[in-house]
Amino acid sequence: MQNLAKEDAPVPPTAYNETYWSNPDRPEGMGSYPKSKTLAEKAAWDYQKTNPGFNIVTILPCFIMGPAPCLGDGTSVGYVKAAMDGSKTEIPHESMSFVDVRDCALAHLRALQLPEAKNNCFILYNQRVLLRDVDGWLAKFNEKGAKVPTKLGEGKDSMAGDLIDNSRSKKVLKI
Repeated sequence: MQNLAKEDAPVPPTAYNETYWSNPDRPEGMGSYPKSKTLAEKAAWDYQKTNPGFNIVTILPCFIMGPAPCLGDGTSVGYVKAAMDGSKTEIPHESMSFVDVRDCALAHLRALQLPEAKNNCFILYNQRVLLRDVDGWLAKFNEKGAKVPTKLGEGKDSMAGDLIDNSRSKKVLKI
């Protein structure tokens, strides 16, 4: 979803839903990781169409955050480390969407358990949050040695991209 080019996005007030695809061949290019995910999912759905007895479910979470099973250099852990290590001096006027790792795990479990989930794609999403709010939550750790920026950079806040329809995951998976 986040890699959907402007040309492929719905026109507001129409919301993104599971019918929209990233275009891996878009003129401005696409990173290797999101491109590989898009192509793999398309291949899975193509296989399912030609093999109707083969059931699949795809889960499309936004940025996954939450307790990590181990410390490492994963994207989520890296995001929090970078937010707290002092490498940023100002809070950007941007927003992000997050999903709790436990909700993501529950969605996968329910996708396996619920017959009505088969052969569906599900967006896991709650709402966008401003990075100034995220950094505000993390700044409480500054008194314990973290270096989360507290100064807001120049510009205006952007909540662009908040038109996402996750009603299918709410209705079927109860997430």
